[in-house]
Amino acid sequence: HHYSYIQSLCYDLVCLASSFQGVEKPLFVKKTMAEIFQEVLQEDLKLLLSFDGLERYLKNHYPDLYNKKFSWEDSFFSLFLNVIEPYLQTFPFILIDEFPKQLAALSQIKNEDYAYRFEIYSHGYEIANGFLELQDLEEHKNRFHQQNNAKQLLYNYSLPSPDDFYTTLEKGLPSCSGVAVGIERLYFSIKQEEHVFFE
Repeated sequence: HHYSYIQSLCYDLVCLASSFQGVEKPLFVKKTMAEIFQEVLQEDLKLLLSFDGLERYLKNHYPDLYNKKFSWEDSFFSLFLNVIEPYLQTFPFILIDEFPKQLAALSQIKNEDYAYRFEIYSHGYEIANGFLELQDLEEHKNRFHQQNNAKQLLYNYSLPSPDDFYTTLEKGLPSCSGVAVGIERLYFSIKQEEHVFFE
C-alpha cells in the first residue's frame, strides 16, 4: 500500500540525512495517536473523540486547559500541545499515525474513528505531515465549506473557493499518498541532537 510506502520513504530520508552526521541508524519509533494518548494520559482516545467526552475529561483532569468557547478541535489541540507534545520531546524521531477523523484535513477516512494521516516529530518538533489523499470531490467541498464557516465565525474572514483544484479533481485523481517534509527542521534536528541518535 503506497500509504505505508511513503512512511517508509520518510524513514529512509531520516536515515540518509542522519548518515551525513555519521549516524547510520537513527532512533525512529512508530505509534498510533491512540497509543500515544494511552501512554501519556492512560486514557482511551476513543472516549475523547466526542465533544462531550473531551470537555468532561478536560474539566476533570486539566481544568486550566478547558475553555467553554473552544470547539472540539481547539480543545484537542490545547491538550495535545500542552500535555502530549512535551512527551514527544523524548523521541529523536517518532511517526504518529491514525489521526482522529475530525483532523483528517485532506486525507481519507480509515474507519469510524481515525483517518489515514500521519505526522513525524523530532524532539517535539513536527517535521512531516502525510496523507492518503482524499479523492472524493464532494467530500472535499463539504470539508472546505465546514472549515470556511468556522473561519468566518472565529476570525470573521473566509477563503476563496479553490475552483482550479475542484476542476482538477473532476478529471479524476488516482489513489495516491503525499507528504510535506520540513527539510530545514530535519537538518536542524540532526545537526543539534546527533549525539542521541545511536541505538
